[in-house]
Amino acid sequence: MREVGVPMSDGERRAIRRAYHEVSNLTVGELQAHRDGHATPMRGNATAAEHEMCDRLVEIQHKREGDLTDEDHEVMARAVSRIHLLLRQRPEGPVRCSSWRRRLLLLGHDPLNTERDRRFGSGH
Repeated sequence: MREVGVPMSDGERRAIRRAYHEVSNLTVGELQAHRDGHATPMRGNATAAEHEMCDRLVEIQHKREGDLTDEDHEVMARAVSRIHLLLRQRPEGPVRCSSWRRRLLLLGHDPLNTERDRRFGSGH
């Protein structure tokens, strides 16, 4: 674990971006549509923290790679960890409109589109 206040190395930053790119399969536009609830009807409400994380991921995807801060990379790293955790907790039965899928969508991952090309933001 990295010591608080110590800047990330370029290698750490690259590894985090790569890890997020590998699990993220939504464009920034798709991510925003899911954030706003326009893309797919879902059960359950997302928490304020989930919406905040989604907002941060949208902001991050609009930035140029060289403009990303350590804080941005920490947000991406938390999203990667959360995506992996949620994928291990897949519920039984249909998930298309589940709160489980909604949580993943707000992190940039659609578990129903696992075969799609992985994209990290458009326009980078």
